[in-house]
Amino acid sequence: MALTDISACYFMVFLASKFPQISAAFFASSLTVLVSLALDRCLYQLANHVIYLRVTTDANKLALIRQIAAVTPGPMYDWDDIAVAMDPLFCSRSPLPFPYFFYNGESCYSFVITTDL
Repeated sequence: MALTDISACYFMVFLASKFPQISAAFFASSLTVLVSLALDRCLYQLANHVIYLRVTTDANKLALIRQIAAVTPGPMYDWDDIAVAMDPLFCSRSPLPFPYFFYNGESCYSFVITTDL
């Protein structure tokens, strides 16, 4: 749980102790919201991990390395060119319904520096 979730739980307990007449309904609705937020966060991270595993195959990594070597990127607009060139390959392995894996050159650059190529 994140610090904000723990703080929210503490705040709910505090309010329930100060206002016992609304504590049960308030606690139940607040707990439902917190559980749904935590579940949503877990599902989002799981989906991102599945997409990452499907896209980061050895063939895709090698193609990305070749594209980087061919372009020899410097400024960020060079990374935009790499992102445009790599989108069709990465999207062919992605379960996402849209044809863009990289948002822009910055997301491509971030992917390269955080991925074990």
